[in-house]
Parts: sequence; structure tokens; C-alpha cells
Amino acid sequence: MSVPRPEHPRPDFMRAPWLSLNGPWEFAFDDADAGERGQWWREHEFPRAITVPFPFESPASGIGDTSIHPVCWYRRAFTLPHAFIGRRVRLNFGAVDYQAKVWVNGVLVGEHEGGYVPFAFDITPALVRGENAIVVRVRDDPDPSQPRGKQASPPEPSGCFYTRCTGIWQPVWLEGVGETHLESLRITTNLRDAAVTVRAEVAGPAGEYQFVAKIAEPDGNEILIRREQTLLGHPGDGFEFRERLGHAQLWSPGHPHLYGLRLELRRGQVTHDAVDSYFGMREVAVRDGKIWLNGEPCYQRLALDQGYFPGGIYTAETDDAFRRDIELAKACGFNGVRKHQKVEDPRYLYWADRLGFLVWGEMANTFEFSERARSRFEREWREVIRRDRNHPCIIVWTPFNESWGVPEVGGDAAQQAFVEKIVDLTRAEDPTRPVCDNSGWEHVKTDVCDIHDYTEKAEDFKAAWAAFTLDARTVPKRHKESWAAGRRYSGQPVVISEYGGIGMKQFPPAPGKKLTAYGTYMDSPEAFLARYRAITRAILDHPALWGFCYTQLTDIEGEVNGVLTFDRRPKVEPRLLAEINGGKSAAER
Repeated sequence: MSVPRPEHPRPDFMRAPWLSLNGPWEFAFDDADAGERGQWWREHEFPRAITVPFPFESPASGIGDTSIHPVCWYRRAFTLPHAFIGRRVRLNFGAVDYQAKVWVNGVLVGEHEGGYVPFAFDITPALVRGENAIVVRVRDDPDPSQPRGKQASPPEPSGCFYTRCTGIWQPVWLEGVGETHLESLRITTNLRDAAVTVRAEVAGPAGEYQFVAKIAEPDGNEILIRREQTLLGHPGDGFEFRERLGHAQLWSPGHPHLYGLRLELRRGQVTHDAVDSYFGMREVAVRDGKIWLNGEPCYQRLALDQGYFPGGIYTAETDDAFRRDIELAKACGFNGVRKHQKVEDPRYLYWADRLGFLVWGEMANTFEFSERARSRFEREWREVIRRDRNHPCIIVWTPFNESWGVPEVGGDAAQQAFVEKIVDLTRAEDPTRPVCDNSGWEHVKTDVCDIHDYTEKAEDFKAAWAAFTLDARTVPKRHKESWAAGRRYSGQPVVISEYGGIGMKQFPPAPGKKLTAYGTYMDSPEAFLARYRAITRAILDHPALWGFCYTQLTDIEGEVNGVLTFDRRPKVEPRLLAEINGGKSAAER
């Protein structure tokens, strides 16, 4: 049986040896929550089989049960390959929704909370010769204090809320590391000096190590820079180096040049650890009401992308599915996506880096304002930024959408203070990108003022926005106030980050799903194109708007407002959309 999703899960942090644990696992529901009392991690028969890394709600998992099961268990046996002998063994999970407890051979090796971020445990002390067994207990309640995004709460998915995701939904793998090893990387670039700075954190026993860094062209055939550095004392201090690349080739959607990066940690003639990564030379800025990339204005031509797949729900069935989504979006004339209410798989970001595609990185929101919700959100959002901040494709961070999780932010001082805190946290973790605080309305503290406007007719849109200029002190009120009480517009780039939502009668919702389209349900592809052209042209023709994000890239279940069907068939010829989307905007003239 072939291993699903066999490629390395983290192209930006690859090491050898590694072993994929994707594929068949034993599985059991635990609706009575009896497993811990019964010590299922020791000896217990799990009666079902599941294909990891697909959530049990998905057809690709082999189960396809969309009812609520808050607690479930996984078991997988493995034998370590010879290449792991003499190394520490780390067990990695790309993402598990939502709480995970992990045992190896009956020994609890760790716990984690958070449905969108990776975690790893050193399982070396728990290993035995021959066959080993991993057992995972997952708990995922329909709890409004959990960051859930578009996952539907009971009773059933409907409208713009979709099938839930429970349990393991990103790859699981083992890797061998040295006693002292590289723990994380922070890569920043500076175009003024054509320089790259790499900061690496090191974990493990203290000692004297040689750190070797190599910067190469993407194919690895030409080593541009080799740097050696001695690391003394406690390795937890890490190390840092800065190199000028001379005539650096820049990363952009039109020229997605990537440099290879290899880091090695040596002691004498022994390499204790080695990691392969990459980076792009690029710089994002916000000024004069525009978003700039590498010193050039970068108009945002985006599609809203929920990251759902027919077979895998939250999980793409193949790596090629990520690449295909980006290629189709580019063929339609979009230069990026706003990843909506989902922290996407790193493999998607890898393909966006390689293919030259912009991404607005967004957090999945909670649905209540409570101390527990705030704590969970803040902790996980910090981990999201640290996981993804080395990807050149990400151009904007967006922690909140439409005041979800902060429902009274328009007038409540405590909720406004929390949004400010998250914006400050985001800037501290990554000062290289702008932050859009609360997508859609009721902005508090933001580098980008984005507005959701589902006005259907172009003439109505033009009338609503006719008085807005960059010098204006207000942004038109659309669905809600654009700014929270006591806050005001101060010249930020203004992007219409949701609009359209047009359905087409030739493409109905999935069987059994209630129809959802935000705009008029058009009678034909020709009528759809006419409406799309008119409203998109109205945005492009406004001299003070700096981009758009069309709702949306694909249909999902009952929501049928995509330019592609759920199974990724174009509803109209992509080149016709590209002709509209690629038109010169008034702000660029």
C-alpha cells in the first residue's frame, strides 16, 4: 500500500533521517470518554482503521463519519530503520485538532493543545528494540473558546460553515537528531544591504560545536557562500550570522527566486545535526496608501481561499493538489489568496514560495470573548507566526476576521485592548510584515484597512465609494462601522478584501446541502462574467483602493460562489477572468 502524502512535511526545515508515519493506523471512537480510565494506551483493541493524515470526517480517512465524536484514539506500530541508530528520535505531528496526549510503548511522552500548529516529542527514552507502538488520544469539543474558524458547530454544517475536522489532519513523522541539535530558524532579509540574517536556536547539552552554513542556488549546484562559526557555552543561546549576497536576485510573484540554505552542527569530524531550508530575498512595506514589495507598488489581486478539499476536508489528498490550486488561481489572474480562517499546511506555503504567489496568513478564530478563549488564541497565534514567518509568500498577517472572538470590539474597551495586544504581539514576533488587525470592519490598530463589501451592482458600489480619497478622514460604512469607536482612518492602504460571492445556476450545491451564494444566483456563465467584470472593474477604477479579494476561489459543500467547483473545475474560462483581474487599476496609473 502506498503511503499517502509521502513528501517531507516541512520543506523549510528538512533533516535526515526521517520516516513518514502516514498511512493506516488503528482507530477507535470513545464517546463515553472511558479510554483514560481504562488505560487504553496499554493494551486495548482499536476496532477500526483510519488513514492518517486525514480527519475521520473525511472520505479519504476511510471512515467518513461527520457526526460529533469529541474523543478518539489512534494506534500505530513501527520499527526504527537502521539509520536512526545512535540518534535521538523525535516524533513530529504537523497538526492535531485539538488536544493530544501521546504515549509510546505505554509511556506518556507529552501533551499538546492547539489545532493548527506542529509539535514534537523526544521519544528516545520510551523506545525498545524491535517493534514500538504509538498511541494518541485526541479531544476536540465543539467549544467556542477553541480557535475553530469555519468548522461548523452543531447541529450540521450549513452556509459558510463547513464540515468539522477532528484529530490528526497533517502528516506524522519521525526524525533522527543529534544529542545537541538545531531547534528552530529565523531568517530575515534586508534589501538595502542585499543581506540575509539567519538566527538558529540550538537544543541539547552544552559544548563546543562548529556551525557550518551554506547558501546556494535553488538547484544546490552552486554554493554561493560558506560560513563556519564556533559555538561555545550553552547552546540554548543559539547563533547568528549575517551575509551580503552582492547582486541578490529578489523574490516576487513574477520572479520567485529562492536560495537554498543548509545548516550543519559539527563537533570535530562528526556532524551532529543538519537541516536544509531556503529563503527568498524580499521586503514588504506599507506607505502612501499602498502595499509595496521590493520597493515597487504591489496591487492585491486576491481570491478568498478556505482550504477545503472534497476528499480530505481540511487535508489535501496529494501534494499536487496544493500546487494545482495555486496554478489555477494564477491562471485566473489572481496574484495571491487570503487564506480564510485556516492556518494552512506548510506544503501549501512551500508551493506558494516556489510558484510566486502571495498569501495573507490568517488565524482561525474563537467564537467567544473569555479568558480561556483569549489565552488559547494568543498562545496558538504566536506559534503560527513562528512556524510560518520564514516563508516569503506571506505578505500580510491577519489575526481576526469580522470581529469573531471579539464580538463587541466596536465599542468595548477590553476587546479593543485585546486586539491591540495581539497586533503588538504579531509585530514583535515578525516586524517585517504589515498586520491587518480585524478583517472586514471595526478596525482598532492596523497597517491595512480592509473592508468587506458585497454590494452587487457596480453603480451602487461606485456611489458608495465616490467620496473616499486617501486624504479623507473616514472610510465608508458598509456592513458595519469601518473603525471601532474612538479609532479613525489614518491613510492606510484600503483593500476590498471580500466582495462578489456570485453563484451560478449551472453549478448547484452538493447533494443534501442548502444553497449559499452571497450575490445573485446568475442564470449563465455569460451573466456571471458580466456581473464579475462590472463589480471588479469598479474596484480597479477607484483611484484610492489598493486591491481586492474575490469571494471565492472554490465552492465548498453548500457554498457555491467559487470561480472553481469544489473538485476544482473552472466554471468559466480562466483566461477570461485573468483579462478582468489583470486590468490596470486607477491607483497604479
